[in-house]
Amino acid sequence: MIDLDTPVGVLDIGSETSKFIIFSISGSDNQVQILANTTIHTKGVKKGIISDLDKLSETVKKLIGTAEEKSKTQISKIYISINPLNFAFISFCQSKYIGDSEIDEKNDVQFLVNSGINLFKSSYEDKKIIHVFNYNLRLDKLNLVDNPCGLNADSLENDMSIICCNKNIFKNYQKLIKKSYINSEDFISSSYSLACTIYYENLLADIFLVIDFGHEKTSLSIFKNGNFIYSSSIAIGSWHITNDISKCLNLSYEIADKLKKEYASCIPENFQENGKFLDIDNDQVKSFKKVSNNILNKITNSRAEEIIDLINNEISSLNLGNSTFNKIIFTGKGSKLKGFQELLIKKTKIKTLLFEKFSLKVKSDNNFIDDYDVCLSIISLLQNRYKSEITTQKKQKNSFFDKFYTIFK
Repeated sequence: MIDLDTPVGVLDIGSETSKFIIFSISGSDNQVQILANTTIHTKGVKKGIISDLDKLSETVKKLIGTAEEKSKTQISKIYISINPLNFAFISFCQSKYIGDSEIDEKNDVQFLVNSGINLFKSSYEDKKIIHVFNYNLRLDKLNLVDNPCGLNADSLENDMSIICCNKNIFKNYQKLIKKSYINSEDFISSSYSLACTIYYENLLADIFLVIDFGHEKTSLSIFKNGNFIYSSSIAIGSWHITNDISKCLNLSYEIADKLKKEYASCIPENFQENGKFLDIDNDQVKSFKKVSNNILNKITNSRAEEIIDLINNEISSLNLGNSTFNKIIFTGKGSKLKGFQELLIKKTKIKTLLFEKFSLKVKSDNNFIDDYDVCLSIISLLQNRYKSEITTQKKQKNSFFDKFYTIFK
């Protein structure tokens, strides 16, 4: 666990809303204490990419300023979630010939790590690394080991995965930090933090999938046998459902979004009020236009099915064989749509034992805060770092790989 003796901030910059939590770790049991939590409508971001630096900077400064005022404290460390639509998840294997010799930490293990980073940088010059994972260390191509140092082998192999994004996207986030006068401690992929939090809650699970049904995109992450093996995004989110309702029914976006949240269902045939006509109520002013709930549900169902079809295509392309997922966990604002879980169970082609809504609540002033999934998952990740991640942060050494924090330098 990292040093969290002083208050720390966690910032989730979403396409629709941005959220910020100030927290600290207290007591011998390392209890999380939420000092302040704030939400604000985001301006200047589209699909996880900065579209207006000035507007986003004002959003961030207002968000953090409000939280600091609430908590009566000023923070020096902020962790920021980053999850642009076009991020990449790249996996590859490496091997080094040892020659029936004793494996050395610096010359062999560190060599594989450094060579993997150098290979990535030479192949993807336009990419910026966000996370690096090193796992499945093997002796003589077959024997999995936790710590190979001191063991004899003819060869040493490893698997590496890297989450990265376009360098210019990352540079724009760095400009945001400078313009907003904040001190960023690190950037963390929201897809990774959500999946990692669930991993620690399901250590015995062989394989599980996390679906983050967000505003402008839907993100997927997979853990298999303790390894973070896959992450990607689909360019459709709950915004597209609202937009479809707005265009098909000739309504403003605001009214369409309200209808979606209050009345729409992803499974129209099971919805009891399909024959009902809805009075449009905008700011408590009734209009004369009526909307068919049946048509509303069909529009919602069409987009929701498209998202699930794309999820099926993504997973089928991974060639996971006949693997049965222990769980599919879903989160994000889109997952709150009526009937989404039922449609997911009905339409998914993945063999799954259990479907479950992501739930991680932390107490704040005797109340539980909800709807801060990304922020809370980052807090959880900061408490329990994933064992296979290699990081530049000089954290308390809990595992063999903690010492490899100089690979980026």
